[in-house]
Amino acid sequence: MITYISDAVAFLYYLLDKLPPDADRAFKEAEEGATLLYLPTIAAAELHYLFERKGWIKEWSQLKVEMKKHTNFNYY
Repeated sequence: MITYISDAVAFLYYLLDKLPPDADRAFKEAEEGATLLYLPTIAAAELHYLFERKGWIKEWSQLKVEMKKHTNFNYY
């Protein structure tokens, strides 16, 4: 199975639905269960810090929902 590793910026753009087509395809494949997608915990921490500083509580909640909703999204 193909495995992808996301960085903080790519995952943020995924949450905002602003990924370029090739990157969006990787996330869609993981959503469909065809591939694995890992978000390193350091990237999750970067996003948490950013969301906290910007007051983006909704986006932090959305990140946690996406990680739980898709079984092929995992922390690394």
